[in-house]
Amino acid sequence: DGGLEFWNKDVLDRFINRLGREIPLQYGRGRPYKKNDQAHVEQKNYTHVRQYFGYDRLSGKVVTNKMNTIYRSEWRLLQNFFLPNSKLIVKQRIGSSIIRKFDEPKTPFERMLQSPKVDNETKARLLKQRESLNPFELREKLTKKLRELRRWLKEDWTTPFYGKYHDKV
Repeated sequence: DGGLEFWNKDVLDRFINRLGREIPLQYGRGRPYKKNDQAHVEQKNYTHVRQYFGYDRLSGKVVTNKMNTIYRSEWRLLQNFFLPNSKLIVKQRIGSSIIRKFDEPKTPFERMLQSPKVDNETKARLLKQRESLNPFELREKLTKKLRELRRWLKEDWTTPFYGKYHDKV
C-alpha cells in the first residue's frame, strides 16, 4: 500500500527529503478518474505477500527484518529461477469480448537469458548460481522460515498494534 495515508516520517525522510536530490519525489499513485488503477498496481499482493504472510498487519523492525530475510533468500531465488509465469502479448477487443494472447510460461531467469540487453558475464554468473540451487530444498527452507515466523508472531503477539515487537513511530 502506498497511499498518502501510509506516508509517515520514515517514508518522507527516505524518499522525499533525500540529500542530493534536486526535485523531491512526488506522489503519483493513481490517475484521476481511473478508479481501477489501484487494482493493477497491487495485483501481485496475493501471490507475493498475502499467500505467505497472511492478512494481519505486521509492523516493527524485527518483523520487517524477518520478512526481508525471507524475501532476499529463498523466496527470491524460488520466484526468479523456478516458478514460470506468462506474459500478456496481445489484448484485443472484439465486440463485447476481450481476447488475450499470452506467450509460453517462462521463469524470469529464462527471460533474462533471452534478453540481448544483459551482458554474457552476468548471464554466466546467474547460470552458475541456478545450477547450484535445488528447488525442493528452497521450498523446504522457505516453509520452515514461514512456520518459525508464524510461531513467533503467535507467541509474541499481544495486541495488533502494541505487541512486544512493534516499534513506536
